[in-house]
Amino acid sequence: MHESSFLPATTPPVGDIEPALPLYAVTLDDSEAFNAHLTAAFDALADDPDMRRSHFVHGRFENLYPERGLLPEIEPLIAVVEAAARRILQWADPLRIGFWFNRMEPGHVTSLHNHDEDDELLSAVYYLSVPADSGRLVFREGPVTAYIEPEPGLLLLFAPRLNHEVEMHRGQGTRLSVAFNLGPGVR
Repeated sequence: MHESSFLPATTPPVGDIEPALPLYAVTLDDSEAFNAHLTAAFDALADDPDMRRSHFVHGRFENLYPERGLLPEIEPLIAVVEAAARRILQWADPLRIGFWFNRMEPGHVTSLHNHDEDDELLSAVYYLSVPADSGRLVFREGPVTAYIEPEPGLLLLFAPRLNHEVEMHRGQGTRLSVAFNLGPGVR
């Protein structure tokens, strides 16, 4: 898997305001085979009682944290996320990369939040499976609202301070994504 394009995402003007949301999109080659492989590996771990879970809201744990060492299938994706982050940030120092999965079933939503908690430099989300009508990613920055229609193989990178949420999953099947936070690493 490798980066096939790296372009700033665009958002339409809202009223007289031209939004300057710092969103970047990366499309990945061969995402269908990779997504199936990573999804199967995650599914094999998903019910593990030792998997850390957080944010129990709306009847589910929003965040599922598998141990990185138990999921080697994610390493190619981490490499792409790190390379894209280094380009965006123009960062040569070590980076700390944390990740978690977000599994949404019909009727689920993800509440409005941001990732500006510690010293994060960049956040990201990668889409593994996105059934029809499973909810758009919504960014809210002051008076600006940007709607992103996710698709499998799409990696979005954005400023951790951006408030975002996911609309209700009104489709069928499982929507699965991997989220990332990147911050300064230890030398």
